Amino acid sequence: MQCLVVFLVSILALTLVQAGTNKYHQQWLQFKKEHMRFYRSLDDESRRYDIFQENLQKIDEHNGLYDKGLKTFKMGITQFADLTSEEFKDFLTFKPSSGVERKARTLFQVSGNASVPKSIDWRKKGAVTNVKDQGICGACWAFSVTGSLEGAYYLKHKKLVSFSEQQLIDCATEKYGLFGCNGGELDPAFQYIKENGAETESNYPFEMNDDQCHQNNSLIVTKIKSIVDVESKNEDALVAAVGLVGPISVAIDAEPIQFYRSGIFQSESCSQVELNHAVLAVGYGSKNGQDYWIIKNSWGTEFGENGYILMKRGVNQCGIALQPSYPVL
Repeated sequence: MQCLVVFLVSILALTLVQAGTNKYHQQWLQFKKEHMRFYRSLDDESRRYDIFQENLQKIDEHNGLYDKGLKTFKMGITQFADLTSEEFKDFLTFKPSSGVERKARTLFQVSGNASVPKSIDWRKKGAVTNVKDQGICGACWAFSVTGSLEGAYYLKHKKLVSFSEQQLIDCATEKYGLFGCNGGELDPAFQYIKENGAETESNYPFEMNDDQCHQNNSLIVTKIKSIVDVESKNEDALVAAVGLVGPISVAIDAEPIQFYRSGIFQSESCSQVELNHAVLAVGYGSKNGQDYWIIKNSWGTEFGENGYILMKRGVNQCGIALQPSYPVL
């Protein structure tokens, strides 16, 4: 009975401290509800609440500059709002390949008479599936690869098919230098599909964890004929590839986008050489003199602009032009 009293008093004390005069308390309650947060102990929740408050202070300070026209993008509460920047960085598990390995691949070339469009959005042309959510599984690499495969399949067959990330997570393992929910990269995942083919999402659904491989060869829909790399650090070549080929798999330093909400993301704090997250470039354009990329993420529709990020184009923002690649069917 005494333990129960102490427990109830502790809960009441924590609630009173949080509710007191803290302007973030209602946002905290809403955050926990929306993202189904349940913490191991009162101490753990108290620590997470402190982190949440610190993050919201950063968000408010940034948005104050945005309101004054000093920033080009707005921040907001995301599913990562109770994580420190170090913890968020640990969540980013893309493991980029070396430049030596990429040299062995086919390199994208623009034909002499090709006319690269000034802007393009492959979503409007039907070549992009709905935004997916990798959850706690660090398999962004698989989502990026299926995204470019889906675009290539649509452009060849005029049929939009959602391909299976779980197949890659379960079956494309250490042999290919891939580690399921613990990280991977792009070209080796394409190589797996080239050798083994790809099943659909409906036949091999996402489970948000690693499992035994149960690929069914009778359900393979397509294979890859070749893998094409876009010249590293050449953003003009990436524009041409997206404009002429379709959605392209890319990787970025995603650490600074932890609280991205809307607008054209631009930051000097992200690296142009240390990549940690794979995404999909599905288009590009310009707005009020600002050139941008349209990036499909894999963190659900609640993140960013309905699951997308607009990133500044022309400055290799966050290393976006470092390792682009795509499949040819």
